[in-house]
Amino acid sequence: MAKAFNIQLRDDVGHKQDGPVPPGVDSETWIGPAPWTPFGAH
Repeated sequence: MAKAFNIQLRDDVGHKQDGPVPPGVDSETWIGPAPWTPFGAH
C-alpha cells in the first residue's frame, strides 16, 4: 500500500479559450468514440 499527500498551495493555472485543432494533432483519434467537443475543452 502507498499513500501520498500533496498539500502545496498554488495559483490557478487558468484555462485557454477553445480554438482550432493545431496542425499535426489527429483529433479524431484523440477523442475516440466520445462525443465531439471543441479543442481546448478536453
